[in-house]
Amino acid sequence: PQLTVSEALDAIPDNIDPSPPTRWGRGYKGPRRESFPLPDEYALDANETPLDQISVKTLTACFTALFHSKPHPCRGAWDKRLPLTPEQWKTIASRYNNSLLTPRDYHLHFKHITHRRIGTNNRFADQPSTCRFCHKYVESSVHLGRCPSLKKIFGTINKALGFVPRQNRSTQEQTLDTLFCFPHKSTLPSVAHLYMIAWRYTTLVQAKAFKIRAFIHARERSGATHPQRLLNRTNHAIGPLFHLDAAGTLSITERMAKRLDVAQMGHIGRNINILTQDEH
Repeated sequence: PQLTVSEALDAIPDNIDPSPPTRWGRGYKGPRRESFPLPDEYALDANETPLDQISVKTLTACFTALFHSKPHPCRGAWDKRLPLTPEQWKTIASRYNNSLLTPRDYHLHFKHITHRRIGTNNRFADQPSTCRFCHKYVESSVHLGRCPSLKKIFGTINKALGFVPRQNRSTQEQTLDTLFCFPHKSTLPSVAHLYMIAWRYTTLVQAKAFKIRAFIHARERSGATHPQRLLNRTNHAIGPLFHLDAAGTLSITERMAKRLDVAQMGHIGRNINILTQDEH
């Protein structure tokens, strides 16, 4: 049978031609000495993707960066409070594009922590500004990274994983590590992923519930229709551990409440109704 060009090149020993053939994707580009550019010597993006593996998505991101180099406003807002390096921002961005977590796992962290959309108590003049978790300090986006009650949650994660954070960190560094799930290249993916999931099922769920409850009350006062679709989407995101009823009241499952008590973190669910099995 006749051989294809690729099969013929594969069959030629390397010692016959001092310049072996150069692959380009699944095919061949030609002799290495006559090929330019070489896919393994040049890269277009910061991730050093080989030229023969670049996708339309990668090209679009590279060209967009050339014309839209201005950082997102959320970076400027955080840099005024907790300065992060460009490398740390790249690490944070990479957490939202991985093969393990889904958008359902990280979208609350992306929206409420990175983009500072969380409705902390210090933003509302008609209610106490005390932290809803520790009940001691003024609640703010920065305080959540320092809250002594939330530290117990992340300390439990560290023990479960056998993860020991770097010693002698400043208060600012500890706050940054807690809020952004240790934004360092050396951080194990499992640590970063579980931190994001912990944020989703503790702080961010309550913040989301408060925002929706205020929205429901506003629509009731104006005589508008009830936002049932919004409730359905939210329950899909926070279930099965939490549930929002028609009034926007947040409930927690009995199973979750028991687990928090066993972990000596029952204070997290102090202001949350317990949903019995019959009410599921």
